[in-house]
Amino acid sequence: MKSQEWFRGAVNALRNAGISYPEKEVQEMLSAIGINRVELFKENPILNTDELKKLNEFIERRKKREPLQYILGYTYFLDLKIKTHSGVLIPRPETELLVIEVVKEVEKAGLKASVILDLCTGTGAIALGIGNLLKDSIVYGVDISEKAISIARENAKINGIKNVIFLQGNLFDPVKDRKFDIITANPPYIKTGEMKDLEPEVKDWEPLEALNGGEDGLKFYRIIITEAPMYLKKNGLLFLELGVGLYKEVTSLAKLNRFTELSIVKDLNGIERILKAKFSG
Repeated sequence: MKSQEWFRGAVNALRNAGISYPEKEVQEMLSAIGINRVELFKENPILNTDELKKLNEFIERRKKREPLQYILGYTYFLDLKIKTHSGVLIPRPETELLVIEVVKEVEKAGLKASVILDLCTGTGAIALGIGNLLKDSIVYGVDISEKAISIARENAKINGIKNVIFLQGNLFDPVKDRKFDIITANPPYIKTGEMKDLEPEVKDWEPLEALNGGEDGLKFYRIIITEAPMYLKKNGLLFLELGVGLYKEVTSLAKLNRFTELSIVKDLNGIERILKAKFSG
């Protein structure tokens, strides 16, 4: 079978299964076996038996609403190829903004040799993104999930990043008695009552413990913001990714815990996505 013929059938199959951007996803599947967009439409290569079998397996799994990132086994975050695995939260494109803001602040303050802590690190995408761009810094990534830490360490090796250290444990527990220039976190922030309304790709496949932020979505923000002052150096910075609509409550929590110079950064969709705050001590 020629690749364009398979492409058309695959797009229809995914569209009928309720997938929002089937053309894009089918192109990613073809790319995973070495056929890029230009080759697909210019050369229309013939798919051999093994390629067809693999591609059709991809389609059958995706029709069941399994995330494409789990099917392919990887995603991209900034310039990094990040291994993904069921049981570990898939990094989102909007989270790249957190890394970009950290790098901007570090460069502005001249803190190139910073010591940085990333909580709820998951696949390690944030920690590795920062470590890759701030090569003179040391970054610690912490997650309670043993599986997540294992995947994060693999991602460090895949991308050749050696200035990031991953530790298993609950939030600040693995880094007792240490102080950091910067703390980052993308904690669970979905309200418990809203979990049932998530897309099937999320609620049926991704780890719920990495999503559920408690009744009001603030459970982990409260802990992180309350305890962060004990682990930040004087004038240390806190960067938090925010759940939709939570920026006012999280900002209030930060003010109550002696954080100053608070600012909110919106993502490309105009959503208040990142909180930046300074702890003056």
